[in-house]
Amino acid sequence: MLKQRKLKNYLLYPSFQLTLVILNVSILIISLIVIHHRITDVFEKLRIMGETAHLTPNHLYFDFVNKSNEMMTSNLYWAIGFSIIFTTLASILLSHRVVGPMYRIKMYFTQLANEGTDREINFRKGDYFAELPPIINAGLKKIKSK
Repeated sequence: MLKQRKLKNYLLYPSFQLTLVILNVSILIISLIVIHHRITDVFEKLRIMGETAHLTPNHLYFDFVNKSNEMMTSNLYWAIGFSIIFTTLASILLSHRVVGPMYRIKMYFTQLANEGTDREINFRKGDYFAELPPIINAGLKKIKSK
C-alpha cells in the first residue's frame, strides 16, 4: 500500500514553498487574463466586421460569433482551474524535493550540535542536491580524525 502523506509533511518550509506557489499561480493567472483579453478583442473585431458589412443585428453571423466567444471563454475558465490546481501541486511537490535536503541538513547539524552523532547524513531518493551528503560526510570524517 502506498504511504499517504499529509499536506503539512510536504510543507517543510511553508513560507518559501507557499511563496513559490503564490508566485507561480499569480504568473499563470496574469497570463490567462491577458489571453482572455486578447480573445475578447478578436471577437469584438469580428462583431465590428459584421456591423461594417451591414449585417442585421439578428443575423446568424452574430449568433455564431457570440456562441464562439461563450464557448472559448468557458473552455478558458476550465483551463484556468485545471492549470491552477496542477501548478499548485507541481510547485509543492518540486519544492519539497528542493527543501527536503536543506531540512535534513538543518536537523542533522542541530542533532550534531546538541547531542553529537556518529551517523552519516543522507537524503531521500529523488531529492535534489544528492552530491552534498558525501561531501558533508567526508568533511566531518576529516574533522573527527584531527
